[in-house]
Amino acid sequence: ESPYAQKWRQAEEIEIDALQNMGAWVVINASDAPAGAKIYKCKFAYDVKTGPSGALEKWKARLCFVGIEQRSDSYDEVYSNTVRYASIRILLAIAAAMGHQLFNLDIKSAYLYAELDRVMYMKMPPGHETIGRDGRQQVCQLQRALYGAKQSGRLWRKTLDKWLTEYGFRRCMHDDCVYVLRRTSR
Repeated sequence: ESPYAQKWRQAEEIEIDALQNMGAWVVINASDAPAGAKIYKCKFAYDVKTGPSGALEKWKARLCFVGIEQRSDSYDEVYSNTVRYASIRILLAIAAAMGHQLFNLDIKSAYLYAELDRVMYMKMPPGHETIGRDGRQQVCQLQRALYGAKQSGRLWRKTLDKWLTEYGFRRCMHDDCVYVLRRTSR
């Protein structure tokens, strides 16, 4: 096996470990899935991350659900809001005028925080297939949204909205992607 293949294999292992630690699926025997249940495919998407100097920093593999196969009975809605550019410009102007600092954050593997709203099955990741003790092929019973599934964006948005509103944020009536947290002075 070439050194490059080893790097990609390690990146796959890291991704699968992260998915399993997040409880993305439960491994079951394919025969335990209900009769007629669709068992979807998945695939890896690969990327090389570089630093500011252009030096190679990380080999990245992301497991993606092959959503092109989804039938309309496996999801209800796919709509997920996106922020308006006008809202971003207004927020930047307000922050500049008031001398506020701005911060951003990146939620790693964001979709994995969203639980699925129905039972779905997926084949084991390519190259990582397993056979159960009874000698039967195993599949993943999905518990969490994965990149590539048609409903993942909507489910993540719903999860984020629930978290923000529980912590006191209010959604802006002019842009559903803007939230405001008002603090009372002490």
